[in-house]
Amino acid sequence: MLQRIGDALKGQRWLAYLVLGALALVFAAWGAYGIVNLNFGGSDYAAEANGAKISLEEAHNRWVRQQTQWQQRLGGMEIPPELRKRFQDQMLEGMIGEALIDERTQSLGYRVSTEALREAVQQEPAFQVGGQFSPEAAKGVLAQAGISLADYERDLRTQARRAQLEGGIRASEFLTPAERARLAELEGQEREVRYLVLPVERFKSAAGVDDAAVQAN
Repeated sequence: MLQRIGDALKGQRWLAYLVLGALALVFAAWGAYGIVNLNFGGSDYAAEANGAKISLEEAHNRWVRQQTQWQQRLGGMEIPPELRKRFQDQMLEGMIGEALIDERTQSLGYRVSTEALREAVQQEPAFQVGGQFSPEAAKGVLAQAGISLADYERDLRTQARRAQLEGGIRASEFLTPAERARLAELEGQEREVRYLVLPVERFKSAAGVDDAAVQAN
């Protein structure tokens, strides 16, 4: 099953690149500060990957956040055009991959309960004051980051489903035919070991060291 999942994701990823013309045009329309016309092309989404839509607003918000991070890494300098294109491509590929993984986790039935989501929110250190969850602190942190509580909870739920999928893959044990054959060979092999025990008492008398040997060393 895991191999079929991997093959499906690979196939969908290539399919996703075929439906990204609209988003490529959106990127081309972005200005020096990452401004995008959310009505560009008369569509309410930037790309569609196997039925999962990436909205223009999502693409815009992601670019604004990542552009700020990259500018900080560049010491506050404006991102050169050649790097800007590379960063946008990286962001685009990441969003497509996330959309495909999210679609797969939902189709496989991965779910995150409301109780688990609430617990994850309350355990976030940035939302705590004196070691205790503070709704006011949470609202303040999210407002400062420009993220609504609904968006934060949606992203947190998505990340939790991805973690479930990753954990399921890591916990699964499967062998390739070559590994299985090699394991069978090793399990069927036998080893013969021979050893000799030498009593120390028999050699103590012959192990003396004279003074000349001590001085030489």
